[in-house]
Amino acid sequence: MMYVRTFSFGTGPAGLLSPLHLDSHRRHGGNPEFARHVYIKYTLAGRRVYSTKDSNDPLNAEIDDDIYIDTKELCKRIAYELKQHSIPQAIFAERILCRSQGTLSDLLRNPKPWNKLKSGRETFRRMFNWVQQPLAMRLGILDMCKQG
Repeated sequence: MMYVRTFSFGTGPAGLLSPLHLDSHRRHGGNPEFARHVYIKYTLAGRRVYSTKDSNDPLNAEIDDDIYIDTKELCKRIAYELKQHSIPQAIFAERILCRSQGTLSDLLRNPKPWNKLKSGRETFRRMFNWVQQPLAMRLGILDMCKQG
């Protein structure tokens, strides 16, 4: 009998969705500090460039094969975060997922179950890894950190 670890999003304070926090030591190659650092490449113009192939990007952290992500709950969480922090879908889609706003909108409305995905897992993996980051890092990745 094979056991599969399932990661979904439970309810937190005030009934808001909150992510499960994974063991960052195990997820990031034994480096417990990895999740606290963002390695970002810059273009000559100073704009952040995100690559789905950059192994230093925390959004590209691998997810074990035995993990099942509840894509429906993940999409609810992403929609909540976008609304809560006034993040345009187009910005999130471009900078986090390297996809179009239309693709993100379709994914949020009609997420396929994790076990039915093949090539689409990368997009959900990046969403999953994004919600695992602290709020300041999530907003910083989007260039939307509020200067205080």
